[in-house]
Amino acid sequence: LQPQSLTTSTPCTLSIMSLSELMQDLQASVQTVVNLEGKLKDEKLINALKNVLKTAKIGVTEETGKALHRLDESKPSIDTVKELIQGIPDAMSCTNGSYLLPIQLA
Repeated sequence: LQPQSLTTSTPCTLSIMSLSELMQDLQASVQTVVNLEGKLKDEKLINALKNVLKTAKIGVTEETGKALHRLDESKPSIDTVKELIQGIPDAMSCTNGSYLLPIQLA
């Protein structure tokens, strides 16, 4: 017998999910653990998930910083850039290969 997944996603379906679908699925999974944190009494799980989320946060920040360095290529509107920076302000501290901040390239 194969163990069944407790979520609706599988490694196969994760690869075809949109960014929005992935976020909703992740949020539902994490929220389940958050809601059960006191009942689970499993510090290893809680600490492991904290590390996973910290890694994800760092990845989102770094990739957004890279995107800010490519604004000349993607050419989003000024309002879009403002919204991106307001939502992920730490991305402004990501340097490129020349150690320049995104604002220094603007």
